[in-house]
Amino acid sequence: MVLIFVWQGHPDKLFQRKLRELEMEGARISWDELTCVGYPVSENVTEKLCRDIESFREKARMTEHSVKKEQLINWKILKQNEGKLLATNAYALLTSDYFPFSKTQCAVFKGTDRAVFLDKREFIGPIYTQIESAVDFVLRNIRLGATIDGLVRKEKYELPPKAIREMIINAHCHRNLLDESCIQVAIYDNRLEVTSPGGDCTMD
Repeated sequence: MVLIFVWQGHPDKLFQRKLRELEMEGARISWDELTCVGYPVSENVTEKLCRDIESFREKARMTEHSVKKEQLINWKILKQNEGKLLATNAYALLTSDYFPFSKTQCAVFKGTDRAVFLDKREFIGPIYTQIESAVDFVLRNIRLGATIDGLVRKEKYELPPKAIREMIINAHCHRNLLDESCIQVAIYDNRLEVTSPGGDCTMD
């Protein structure tokens, strides 16, 4: 089985989006740093995001685990304006399903094309929960073998879980946020294909 990463997009639309990207780059503006007008900043939601980031940093064995509101401001996830906290697009992506395009569609297909699907799921919500759900979906639907080494039984997936996670993370991190398509994860008999708005990637 191979793993494929796909960049998706029509040439004309890609050209239009590239122009918008260049305009934003010229103004030194990043889409995820823009204020998400009308999106509320909740104390409970902000505290949960901080706790979740702390948990990730601890699992990654980073020296500093603590994450406070001030760090979210430094990271440009939140903005301060006249004493008020404003949400950025990044804050909305990390705390909700506010943007319709922010979802991960996963499917298992019979054979090597999309003629017949066996199962499908759509994951919404904060990006990091989508990633975990998509990785779990893939691991449930690829083969898991086992070998015996002396008295020890060792289980091994046909594709490395670390590589699967990295592919799905990259699809989200490097997607074109000006494109309204969503991330797609497709499992075929011979490959795992991850499609990101804006390309294709395959893995043995």
